[in-house]
Amino acid sequence: MVADAEVVKIISSILKNLQIGKFVVKLNHRKLLEAMMEASGCDLRKFKTICSSIDKLDKEPWEVVSKELIQKEVNELSVNELEQYVKLKGKPSEMVVLLKETNLYKLDSGKASISELEVLSCNLQAFECEDSCLIDLSLARGLDY
Repeated sequence: MVADAEVVKIISSILKNLQIGKFVVKLNHRKLLEAMMEASGCDLRKFKTICSSIDKLDKEPWEVVSKELIQKEVNELSVNELEQYVKLKGKPSEMVVLLKETNLYKLDSGKASISELEVLSCNLQAFECEDSCLIDLSLARGLDY
């Protein structure tokens, strides 16, 4: 997680030096996405299919995305459970606290990914770049789907 934080620090430094104004570096964690799906009762064989839908939340409302998931034969109860997670956003340190209070933290996979997020948060704080970061659990780009 140190290398990940270093990359964010470099990106933040470059953007600050370019003086483009206020910016946000959006982050997510593949293992956290998988744990969200597991906690929601989703079939993990549909991981890429589900990710391609939830990644649309920056452009489409949840109602549209949830209908698409159901059309892709994702169980409606799982879709409803997934909603509580994909709407979460915040600074890394805030998200760690919040996620520890969810059902994700009861799963081994969720606990492990939240622990990794906590390490990342500490490193971002040490590099003084956490304030420019946002953990967005609907961010699912670049996952080869």
